[in-house]
Amino acid sequence: MAGGSPKIVVAAFGHLEPAGAGAGLFGYHLCAKLHRESLLHDAFAFSRERHLAPEWPCRTIPRNFQRVLWRLYGMSGMPAHVFRGIRERIFDLFCMARLRRDADILVTFHPVIPRTLKRAKELGIATVLIPLNPCDFEIADRVRAELAKWNVRSDTDAYTSEFRLSTMRRSFASLDCMIATTSLIRETFERKSVSDARIMDAGFPLCYDFTPAAVHAGNPDGVFRVGYIGHTVWLKGLQYLMDAWSGLNLPGSELVVAGKIAGGVSEFIRERHPNLRNVRFLGDITAVADFMRSCSVLVCPSIIDGVPLVAFEAMLSRVPVVVTEGCGAKDLIGDGVEGFVIPVGDSEAIARKIRWFHENPESRAGMGENAFLKMRQFRMDGLTDRLKTALEGIFAKK
Repeated sequence: MAGGSPKIVVAAFGHLEPAGAGAGLFGYHLCAKLHRESLLHDAFAFSRERHLAPEWPCRTIPRNFQRVLWRLYGMSGMPAHVFRGIRERIFDLFCMARLRRDADILVTFHPVIPRTLKRAKELGIATVLIPLNPCDFEIADRVRAELAKWNVRSDTDAYTSEFRLSTMRRSFASLDCMIATTSLIRETFERKSVSDARIMDAGFPLCYDFTPAAVHAGNPDGVFRVGYIGHTVWLKGLQYLMDAWSGLNLPGSELVVAGKIAGGVSEFIRERHPNLRNVRFLGDITAVADFMRSCSVLVCPSIIDGVPLVAFEAMLSRVPVVVTEGCGAKDLIGDGVEGFVIPVGDSEAIARKIRWFHENPESRAGMGENAFLKMRQFRMDGLTDRLKTALEGIFAKK
């Protein structure tokens, strides 16, 4: 049994800063907690941004090198997933070269550093993955199944690249422990059995801190507005929302779609639904809070999605949400309380819930208030406290 306090190293493929999203935002808060508790021994990041906490012992790949790398990528025309794989390999070598023998625990959020994890095992350092996405092999299977279902041909991408999946297999082989942050993440890793590492729970749900929104205006223009926002690829499930909307003709209503839509998905939707009524495509937006406040309900029809932050932002804007069982956000939503949880890939279920919200404005407002109150129960500090305790427990059992 180890004594004292653990020396923890965090390896984050990406940035560590409080204004980011996903792993960058989560990693920032975890590192901040570990630093305050004098547990952060070192941190590695692959970020083009200047590190925002210079007091931390954080090291990044030189920014000039990264600028050159991105410039070469822009000139090369190589697929995005190939470039990502190259950056992941560079980051792995960077971390491996700087990993010190006196560390006790290595924590990472992406299973893309197999050499570093293997080196850590050789040095007697405990290796821990805190994944913020479902199991990558489950994601790859669902992408392939979705494309086959719609008889769509698609180029290899980051989800289905065998090169990246091979890197992950080798990473999983050197893991001691995984800490799941949502029930969906745990379920997918247990189902795929990709590693002998034991799986712990961080205590659901994973939740991010956002500034609470003002009281929802209740759509003063009188329009019943269904919102969708995301960087849309096949796994976001927009095709099912469009199928649902095509069969509805609700008076005084519109569907508003925000965010970039990948070319294959956009082309598919145009061909399948050439005459959609009452739909606006906004493209990328920056005023997310204003968008949320304009919505009557937000729909997240994802096939599989680790932690769609837009669901949390909607709830803090007092907007009820419809999510699928493939969304990590389902942990926060009581069915019929803060919104609804529906089966994956079920256009009819989406249509039924949209119609229900349209016909029940008073209940809709009550659900929005419930959603806001639910979100106020959870803070990032609570999660990082639980993770710190879990890491200390792993160290104590070394």
